[in-house]
Amino acid sequence: MKNRIAEIEAQLREAQDQNENLGYQVRERHTEIETVKNRYQELEKSSTANMMDLQRENEKRKRAEIEESVKMAASQFQVDRQGLENQIRQLQQKNQDYQQDLFILSQELEKMSKLNIELKNEIDNLRVKNANAEKRVQMEVDQIKVQLEIQYRGERVIYI
Repeated sequence: MKNRIAEIEAQLREAQDQNENLGYQVRERHTEIETVKNRYQELEKSSTANMMDLQRENEKRKRAEIEESVKMAASQFQVDRQGLENQIRQLQQKNQDYQQDLFILSQELEKMSKLNIELKNEIDNLRVKNANAEKRVQMEVDQIKVQLEIQYRGERVIYI
């Protein structure tokens, strides 16, 4: 039995040594876990900080791109606006020129209309004068015919 007790005591010591060894390993693993955990937290903080830095840089870049786009759009808008304003001024000038031409043409048309009326009246007067002159001429011709006929009859009577 002594052997058995010695054997059990040896096994117990061996188990205690193993237990101490396992305890030591557990503590070491626990320390490693804590170290890894701390390192992970540091990496996570660093990653979060890096991520935030990247987001800020990305936001700055996007803001700069947007500002550049806005500047370009504003510049293009100014160019387009100036072009349209020039076209408007040109069209307004053409409109004024056309209105002036229209005014001049309407005055010319009015003059031509008056002249046409005057010429028509003059033609009508000349027709009336011509008709009167033709009547006078016809009357004179008729009188000359009558006188010639009378003279002709009178000469015939003398010679008979």
